Amino acid sequence: MEAEFPMEIRKFAAIVVIKYSNLLTIQPDSRESLDEFTRDSSYKEIFNSIKLMLKFYKEFIDEISTDILEERGVLSSKKEYMTYLVTRCLKLSEGDPTFFEFLLVCVYIAKMTEGLFAKYKCCKILKVTADSLEAVYCRKYWVYFKENDDFLGFSRFCEDLNKSSHYVEFKNGKCMTLFKTVEPARNEKVKNFTSLNDISDDISLNFMEGKLLQDKTFSLPCPFDSFPRGRGDFLISTTLGAGEDSRDLEMEDWEIVPEKAIKTGIYCSYCRASCFQYLAYCVTEFPRCKNIPESLNNE
Repeated sequence: MEAEFPMEIRKFAAIVVIKYSNLLTIQPDSRESLDEFTRDSSYKEIFNSIKLMLKFYKEFIDEISTDILEERGVLSSKKEYMTYLVTRCLKLSEGDPTFFEFLLVCVYIAKMTEGLFAKYKCCKILKVTADSLEAVYCRKYWVYFKENDDFLGFSRFCEDLNKSSHYVEFKNGKCMTLFKTVEPARNEKVKNFTSLNDISDDISLNFMEGKLLQDKTFSLPCPFDSFPRGRGDFLISTTLGAGEDSRDLEMEDWEIVPEKAIKTGIYCSYCRASCFQYLAYCVTEFPRCKNIPESLNNE
């Protein structure tokens, strides 16, 4: 049974990053398999809750910046990028972990995915972002999920949250939405979104997280001289733009067809690898989850 959970969180994390990358808005005639993958109704209530958080706490969440990653040079290293994300997710997870804190983590990952993919359109970023959500789950939430019906319990919590009444409290000149199903002190943790840009990256990745970053499934050898060979830690180069090399993929009108990308040897302008393989892997390897009852599956 224990081996099932990493696969569950891995699939869920992949759906989060694909949904919020807005991949599904590009070339709609070519993305049937991705659309089917991300419409898994097992997670309907969870994504409704993420949407709810993004709506009610927009003032706090909009302070999250993706520009700081480029300014610090974080995006050149998979290790540094994961460390950056995990550090901030753990900040949102301070105290005793509950489903609410994990929901905040999912909101943060969704927001970061949306901002970074809009700029770079690199699936290698999507994979490391999904790996980071998996890492935080295994560090902080695995035991809590096991003791509280796993993703079934998370879906039920989100269903209750989505149906619950809420009220607005004014404090220090600002309004704060509070949900009656969440303890007020815990609910106020959403304010932590405003401080995430300034905290230091003071954690060390553990063995499991290091193994995630060593996954070479989606990194074919790249023929371009500009690829920093010998650096297994390489994520992307923010100085390489689409159109710099005639052999590069033109990113504005690209077509999301994983099979075509693999067969034609298309390489991403930023990571210099066939990062599209991540999408092909997601839609073919992750089984549909069967542990969510019909009451939570209805569209």
